[in-house]
Amino acid sequence: DILSHDIINLVKELTQQGLNVLIVLNTVVRAIHVYKKMKQYVETTPILIHGRFIRSVKERKVDEVKKCIEKDQGCLVISTQVLEAGVNLSFDVLITEIASLESLIQRFGRVLRSKEHILSNRSKYALGIISVSKESMKSAYAVYGKQVIDKVRDMLIQIYHRGRSLCKDTRLTQTLKPIGKEMCIDWRYGVSGPHVVSIYNVLSQIDSLMYSYVNILNEYLNDFKSLIDSLYVNTYASMLIGECMSGILENLETKLGSSPIRESALIPLVVFRDKEPLDVVEVSANYLKGYWRKIVGQEPKAVLRICLYDIDQCFHYSLNLRVLDIRIWDYIEKPLTTTYKVISKVCNKVSRCLKQYSERINISLLGLKCVGGYDEEYGLNP
Repeated sequence: DILSHDIINLVKELTQQGLNVLIVLNTVVRAIHVYKKMKQYVETTPILIHGRFIRSVKERKVDEVKKCIEKDQGCLVISTQVLEAGVNLSFDVLITEIASLESLIQRFGRVLRSKEHILSNRSKYALGIISVSKESMKSAYAVYGKQVIDKVRDMLIQIYHRGRSLCKDTRLTQTLKPIGKEMCIDWRYGVSGPHVVSIYNVLSQIDSLMYSYVNILNEYLNDFKSLIDSLYVNTYASMLIGECMSGILENLETKLGSSPIRESALIPLVVFRDKEPLDVVEVSANYLKGYWRKIVGQEPKAVLRICLYDIDQCFHYSLNLRVLDIRIWDYIEKPLTTTYKVISKVCNKVSRCLKQYSERINISLLGLKCVGGYDEEYGLNP
């Protein structure tokens, strides 16, 4: 397991040597748990990054990691999938929980990422460790599904046994000896040879599983295209005949769900400090369904930003959803429709109170007010 004594001791040794280590977990809960343990046992102060930090903190943490890596004195980063793509960071060592092959390839892409890093790397090779422990399998099942993860695990075990005989580099063998696992897999270029197994060999062995997924995906895309074409025609017709926008949005969300490109929509939560809105953290609607009482409280409030352009003044206002006759489940299940309804109702109320500014008022819904579960060190973890 990632928290075994062997792995913890290895991380201590590698960071003391000045190497930069990235540990990737599948869930925020696991990432926080590993972070706490590493902070307790490893001298190098770890940096925790995941998707449930407010935006400004995530940006600051990425900058902090970049500066730490540039110092070349050993850096330990504990993260989730948030670092899989789109972040140009390069590490010497990756320790990761088992995941889908696509995610594993993305994660290994964080190792020896640049030519300069490869040429300056002191050990001249990258070290990658994939945990298939009970805890890692459990977290992977929750994110990627049992069928995919079991197939990936079986392929990795085959490579492990083949790798024991293929690995000839005594330095690599010696480095990996403390944890008793030896693998030579080319994750970046897909090269096969006497001492390496190409990742594409692995991919080809699960073609049968992927092929069935591709067929299902193609059927879904065809259905999706037909639905979009139908919705486009109906929506355009509704606008021509003057149907209200809330009805149009509700029709779209009824047909497509809360998000056409995600399993569930992202709901913005506004984190406050000293009674002023600090920043926004986004969580999935499915996640909020399970923890909304702890996060937004029994009386959820919408946070609005109201700008009066004539006097160049903006202020924030928290309004109980119940006052607007809107339930928390309305917002979770149909965020677009509910956002439109909230803004429309608030606009009507504000316009009546400030008639002289009615044409020069801008009202935006920032999200739901976060009243619990957010910690500046750990992020949102109710």
